[in-house]
Amino acid sequence: MTKSPKGKKAGKKQTAVSESAEMEETEKLVAELVAKACSGSPAEAEAALSDLRDRAKRSTETSSGIPKVLKFLPRHTDELMPLFHTLQPGCMARRYCADILTLLLTTFKADREEETLLMLLRATSDDLMTLWGAEFTRNTGNILAKAYSNEDNTPEDKAALLPLIKVWIY
Repeated sequence: MTKSPKGKKAGKKQTAVSESAEMEETEKLVAELVAKACSGSPAEAEAALSDLRDRAKRSTETSSGIPKVLKFLPRHTDELMPLFHTLQPGCMARRYCADILTLLLTTFKADREEETLLMLLRATSDDLMTLWGAEFTRNTGNILAKAYSNEDNTPEDKAALLPLIKVWIY
């Protein structure tokens, strides 16, 4: 039994409508998680940032088009940056925020290399290079190489980069 061409068009239209609704739902979810991270308690911020980080990680594992979470997350970079600076140094919420910002700055904001380097130094470096995939790793390598070879860097600056470079190499 074959479907009529009219049936195929209706099916495509229905699929497009459901994808559009899913995109709107994802956009709303990302905005809610960012708002919760920015206005909640430290525990709520950690939970929201952990959720965003996990969703972004899952979306980098797919290769079809721009993954949904990453389509909406870059517009929140300027909200997440002040959040990072208000979170307590060393807390997991701050590290999750640095992970997310590292991905966003490395992938979508190439003109902000200094901020990217700061986020790289504050992120959860244990799995950072495997966390976001090949494009991130390539961009990160370029940023690290440029920073390390900068003639204005002191030996202390270069020493601070070595742990990241070792993670990147291995």
